Amino acid sequence: MAEIKDTARVYGKSRIGEGTKIMDYSIIGMVSRKNTGNGAVIGKNCTIRNHNCIYEDAVIGDDFQSGGLTQIREDVRIGNDCKVGTLCTIEIGAVIGNHVNIQGHCNIGEWSKIHDGVFVGPMVIMATDFKMDGNIRPATIKPGVRIGSNSTIVGGVTIGEGAIIGAHSVVTTDIPPFTIACGIPARPVKKVTEEDVVKFQKNMMKDRVDILSLFRSHCKSQ
Repeated sequence: MAEIKDTARVYGKSRIGEGTKIMDYSIIGMVSRKNTGNGAVIGKNCTIRNHNCIYEDAVIGDDFQSGGLTQIREDVRIGNDCKVGTLCTIEIGAVIGNHVNIQGHCNIGEWSKIHDGVFVGPMVIMATDFKMDGNIRPATIKPGVRIGSNSTIVGGVTIGEGAIIGAHSVVTTDIPPFTIACGIPARPVKKVTEEDVVKFQKNMMKDRVDILSLFRSHCKSQ
């Protein structure tokens, strides 16, 4: 059975998986502008910490963990074994793959797509309406990308497989796979080495996402 604290609220047709914990003052299935009444879907063995707000029509996989005061909007899709830190907002329609780690105080813009095995440092912003004209331009973050803290990813860009974005960078153009980029605006400075990929695979990805095979395939194609 799921464990739901007395102060939490579950709305609509929400479904909560076995072994999941919903902590104090969290809201599951918050009514959106569409008011579908569908509720939210949360998988097995998840931990939803205090004061989270998860909107209706959001779907979250198994083994998810959130920090406190996090908001997950409608139509969001989150895969298995993901972490979303304290005070994050996952905006409408964002898609997050498996084994993704999003640190605290991040904003993942509307309809952005984050693939498997991505690490997002604290205070990263994906600004999908960067021209402030009401037009949404989602960002695409490919598998194995690492984004340093306090960076801004401008909408419409694609960051290629295994790329590393240095802290405090502003990404305004596409970044090639397995490239290290930094600065304002971010520019490629060097290539990711196999040694670095091996360490990332061993320490963070383990056997979850095979970044090393992606790296070797990329090298062969060059």
